[in-house]
Amino acid sequence: VLRSKGYDVSLIEIPFGVRPAERLEYVERKIADLKPGIVGITCMSMQVLIVKDLVREIKKRHADLLVMVGGVHPTVDTDDALSWGPDIVVRGEGERTILDIAAYSDGKIGLESIQGVSYRKNSVTVNNPDRALIKDLDEIPPLAYDFLDKDRFLKRSYIIRGFWLRSVAIITSRGCFGRC
Repeated sequence: VLRSKGYDVSLIEIPFGVRPAERLEYVERKIADLKPGIVGITCMSMQVLIVKDLVREIKKRHADLLVMVGGVHPTVDTDDALSWGPDIVVRGEGERTILDIAAYSDGKIGLESIQGVSYRKNSVTVNNPDRALIKDLDEIPPLAYDFLDKDRFLKRSYIIRGFWLRSVAIITSRGCFGRC
């Protein structure tokens, strides 16, 4: 979404199975190379310990860097996500919200005007009003697959109906397909 509006965007994908110290150094090298204005981290509940450590360390090393977290866990447990120390928690769908956060980072709008975010102001949690769901999902630009190392995904093999196949799983619906 940001790239479609002219923003320079990068993806830092942390390889699976990396030890915590190596993970942090990997992210630190990427931040040093890219010099981002905003770092956004997505988080499902099973990733809480990893994301919590990353947020705390990034903010410790880069206090002025705008760090936001979003995803399922920050949406359902905003207070927990805020306790990790990010500047902003994105609740619900982030496709429109991220554009407002970029405008905030550019000094064009105030944080209080952004729907679907929570943050701390003078140690008090502020939960801005929810943002409405996107009604027409076709207005979201196509996924930026060029950010991904396809070889890393395609070298895994799966058995599907007795055949070994290289494949990638993609969830194409809104929310959890398992009705979580």
